[in-house]
Amino acid sequence: MFIEARLEFRNYDPPELEPGMLFMGITYDKLPVVYELKHYISDKELYVSLNGYPVEPYIVSISNPNLNDEVILATPDEIGWWDEGDDSDELSDISVHQFNIILQNYGGILLIEMEEIDDEDLETSLFMDKITIRYANTDIYDEDD
Repeated sequence: MFIEARLEFRNYDPPELEPGMLFMGITYDKLPVVYELKHYISDKELYVSLNGYPVEPYIVSISNPNLNDEVILATPDEIGWWDEGDDSDELSDISVHQFNIILQNYGGILLIEMEEIDDEDLETSLFMDKITIRYANTDIYDEDD
């Protein structure tokens, strides 16, 4: 079963900047954008002063912001599988492009696969130590657009 959750990016301070790290920015029309560092950066302090610290993705429960009862459903090392929806049986690695679509088109809301462990409790469903996610409403997004 899939439930709604929220994609968040949290900053961290690594010893050095390396290719593959993710950073956040804002597009010209003020939408959040995630981008991947493509090359080695020798001057970490200068790069961070201009672009901010790198970020890692987390998936958290959707909760009442006044209660501060957010639950982390998936940590960066667990985020991995992308499901195109009920029309496809294939899973693929999640991409930066899909992160950006979730942030820009769905306000950070996505669907995460969960398992029922009893009548009242759910836990994340792991396949090869990774969770599976998909767009919150696959009818809105058309891959050809």
